[in-house]
Amino acid sequence: MKNQLMELHACNRSTINRIMMSKEKVMKEINNPEKKSPRRSCTVMRLKEKQDIVNDHRRGMSKQE
Repeated sequence: MKNQLMELHACNRSTINRIMMSKEKVMKEINNPEKKSPRRSCTVMRLKEKQDIVNDHRRGMSKQE
């Protein structure tokens, strides 16, 4: 069981890294409001959802150990 968890964790780590990269990108966009884009708020909302998913997953991982 633990082996499966580790594989899952490794798979999710790359997803988490991808989310963090896009998060940094969005943070830069937020800090540069002169580059206003109508899609930005949509991206921020999606990012928040992803962040919640990551946090839930991390909580789940620590519970299972």
